[in-house]
Amino acid sequence: MFSRALTTGKSVQPFSGDVFEVGSIKYLSARDQQGCLINAVGQLSCWGRNDLGQLGLGDVSNFESIRDVTGAFKFENVSLGPAHSCGVTQVQLGGQLRKPLKCWGDNSEGQLGDSTVKMSLVPVTVDFGVDYLETSVGLHHSCGLTKEKTVKCWGQGTFGQLGEASHQRAAKPIPVGLSEPISGIASGAEHVCALSETGRIYCWGRNDLGQTGTSKAIQVSGEVIGDIVVPTAIRSSSVFVALSRSVNPWLWADSTR
Repeated sequence: MFSRALTTGKSVQPFSGDVFEVGSIKYLSARDQQGCLINAVGQLSCWGRNDLGQLGLGDVSNFESIRDVTGAFKFENVSLGPAHSCGVTQVQLGGQLRKPLKCWGDNSEGQLGDSTVKMSLVPVTVDFGVDYLETSVGLHHSCGLTKEKTVKCWGQGTFGQLGEASHQRAAKPIPVGLSEPISGIASGAEHVCALSETGRIYCWGRNDLGQTGTSKAIQVSGEVIGDIVVPTAIRSSSVFVALSRSVNPWLWADSTR
């Protein structure tokens, strides 16, 4: 059974929607008032709130039923923000498998990464020619992990969430200055954390509630918070938990951001 978002009314029990065959859904994501899934052949479908085009359906109508995202794209993963979304696609070009990144929805801070601040109701390509492995979006910013294991961020930079000192917004991806290969990224509303291949965690961005895992309530860029051996990182809003091989948890920040 599958639970999907409703645009009207409230439910205190799980809502049974479409029934899918076992193995037909390979990726599922939900955020705020919308949700998306990727089926076994890479079709991205979404539902829920869509007032700023965050479902990528070509309009701004809310949908309580599952709808396919506009465009013949094959998606690998997707990250949902409150008003915009990004996803890694795959396509064969010249006999090579390429993984371009697509974003859509609100673009008031340049969070779609297409060098404009114009909203897009359909997916647009980010960073032409660059292959991405995964993406993670926040309130008004987006970040991506490239094939080369580097991190790029774009959008609002007011709180340092782009990992650079100017605190200016960027309408196209800019590299985050990390000194080692990165294996995973996770965004909160206005901060970001990255996990390196050696198990080190880097965080940057808003830190008024300790979101970056430091004791200083200031905005930081690329602050190292500690080493964790072969961790698995788990994210929920602005609460970050990391588990070591011995399953000793690291927990920091506040769930309200």
